[in-house]
Amino acid sequence: MKVLILWVDALRHDYIKPETMPFLHSLKARYGLNFCEGMLGYGSIFSTFITGKYPEETNQFSSFILNQQRSFLDKVFYQIVRVVPNPYSFYLINLLNFALGKDFFTPAVDLKVLKEFKQSPEKFYHKRSALAVKTLFNYLDDNSKIYIGYNWPLVFSSREKSRLTPFVRNRDLSRASYFKSLLKRSEADLYFMHLWDLDYFGHLYGPDVTLLKEKLIEQDKHIRSIVSDFSWEEDLIIIWSDHGLIEVKNKVNLLEFLPKSEKYKVFLDSTMARFYLEDRGIEQEIMGALKDKSFGYFVSDDIKEKYHLNFKDNRFGDLIYAVHEGSLIYPNHFQGFNEVKAMHGYGQNLDGEKSVYISNAGKIGAGRLIDFTPFILDRMGLNFL
Repeated sequence: MKVLILWVDALRHDYIKPETMPFLHSLKARYGLNFCEGMLGYGSIFSTFITGKYPEETNQFSSFILNQQRSFLDKVFYQIVRVVPNPYSFYLINLLNFALGKDFFTPAVDLKVLKEFKQSPEKFYHKRSALAVKTLFNYLDDNSKIYIGYNWPLVFSSREKSRLTPFVRNRDLSRASYFKSLLKRSEADLYFMHLWDLDYFGHLYGPDVTLLKEKLIEQDKHIRSIVSDFSWEEDLIIIWSDHGLIEVKNKVNLLEFLPKSEKYKVFLDSTMARFYLEDRGIEQEIMGALKDKSFGYFVSDDIKEKYHLNFKDNRFGDLIYAVHEGSLIYPNHFQGFNEVKAMHGYGQNLDGEKSVYISNAGKIGAGRLIDFTPFILDRMGLNFL
């Protein structure tokens, strides 16, 4: 038996229609379409999926954390990349990081962010030190199982050193073609592939099916092509999406409301603001500035309990403010002043944002993200701890 995990980023359940995604629609009719629990934010969805553990155990929640102990190398690194124009600065950043063994590639954020914040995690999930707990790939390593994964531009495997594919275009047509070539020349127990055109174009155009129809048809063809190398009767196939997309209807410039002070630092995610505080006084000022605003709310202890966010330290902030459905913190450290028409990460179990999957195994566990890794290991005859 072989295992295929095909991650189709930002696939909304209502994209799967006969006229837009006929192949996926036929699989839905045959095996059913299943939903997963929602998560607050988007930096912990895949880490939960690939470990079988919630954020408070993986120590992973958001893509950037405050760099509280900046080294001399960090300072030199920043001075080098800040003089290089975008997007070339991020090509350089990722090449330098890869040379240092950091292969979780940095997205094109506001460069000033890198002066105070660092990426989390810094290594992709096949590396044992990526998270605080073991990942599915680590379990396979421990049991001498072979895996091959492609998370553009990174190819990673249990048998050889990770490598980059700089000459493969950053589009799913090229990514899928390259992955097909890996399938033809490699033998493995588990294959992992990440498609993400729907995320890119969904943010760009919004979640309207009519605007995305051409891209949905293309994506459906990529999925059909990839799974054609596997057996629906003998292998385990999981086609999974981490989230959908919600139309942006309201843009909120939080900086207009926040106090100007050096007593705190803030990272502006698209749907969250995470504050690192120096004292209790500034906390009250921040809360007073935002508490009556209709576009968002402060993440309470009850919400942290619900989404398993009770971390042992403040690596993801002392105070978290989240916006409601359809609102976007803008500008933020990801989009800057570029137009974005859809977003995700609201964590309110919204219909258009739900994580979905189709598998020839039917429903996996109780519909929780933590059920996938134990299930896959069990099907491979391995134990989960």
